[in-house]
Amino acid sequence: RNLRIIIVAIKRQGGEMTFNPTHNTFIMPGDTLIALGEVTRLKELKQMANP
Repeated sequence: RNLRIIIVAIKRQGGEMTFNPTHNTFIMPGDTLIALGEVTRLKELKQMANP
């Protein structure tokens, strides 16, 4: 699903940062996403990540 947001970086649980991740970068439990987009779209992403 295309939420029309930009994931700028992923902060891993261990503190490692991945900047400008590609579309096939895995998001792991405990990761923090740094994202840009409309508030409603970001809320939708949060709901998808935490069903």
